[in-house]
Amino acid sequence: MPNHQSFSRVNTQGNQLARALGRRLRYLRAQTGLTQLELGRKASMDRAYISRLERGRILPRYVALVRLAGSLGVSVADLVRHAPCSIDRVNVADTTRS
Repeated sequence: MPNHQSFSRVNTQGNQLARALGRRLRYLRAQTGLTQLELGRKASMDRAYISRLERGRILPRYVALVRLAGSLGVSVADLVRHAPCSIDRVNVADTTRS
């Protein structure tokens, strides 16, 4: 599989967002009956990357959200539906370093 996953490491302030997105991803994956490996294959991502996302360890970049949503049969909006909106204190520069 291509090794071009795009992600941002999560700083302390971004933990809430990453955890909420991870819970939503896990929920949607379970609803479709896919394993992490199967979702990874459909989205051209490593199973370990899916695992880190679901555990809230990293935040995906937009292109990864698009691929995940498409693989789950939902829109990006549906994928991030329950993510907190008030992350104004998060320093974007801190969350985009790899």
